Amino acid sequence: MKGFWGENFPQCPFFNILLDIKVETTSYFNFGDYASPAYYTYYYFHPMANTLTPKVLIIEDDAINAFVLQKFIEKKYTAVMAKNGHEALHILQKETFSVILMDINLGDEALDGVQLLQKIRAIPSQASTTVFAVTSFAMRGDKEAFLKAGFDQYFSKPIEHSVIMKAIEEVVS
Repeated sequence: MKGFWGENFPQCPFFNILLDIKVETTSYFNFGDYASPAYYTYYYFHPMANTLTPKVLIIEDDAINAFVLQKFIEKKYTAVMAKNGHEALHILQKETFSVILMDINLGDEALDGVQLLQKIRAIPSQASTTVFAVTSFAMRGDKEAFLKAGFDQYFSKPIEHSVIMKAIEEVVS
């Protein structure tokens, strides 16, 4: 790129927009049990990825919910996306995160959020990572059940962004 676009092209706002588009358009392709290229594209090419900002892993199967969470989290932190439990486990074998935001109902997947939490806690480098349940389960007793299952916090959808950002801030500060 340096030769064609000039030396300062990677620092221009247009380049950052292209990177965001690349990440967003590759986030939800199906690659089986392997992590999608979106993570690698984001991590290695996104301008915020190599800074010292805390990293937040968002595990969400719904593309719209994931997009909204990602855009909100990226205002202050580095957000990494996983669309299912298998992708999340693959990422968690290589990376550590300050906070994990996890949907409980991950669609057609064999793992639900509680089962995935148990697998995450079994990874030595992730055993003490803060994990927030972000779910549409909002019946009486759901919050207590998820906290008893081992989640550090519970947020029911629709999420009030200021509340979740405050909770993340408490963890990373």
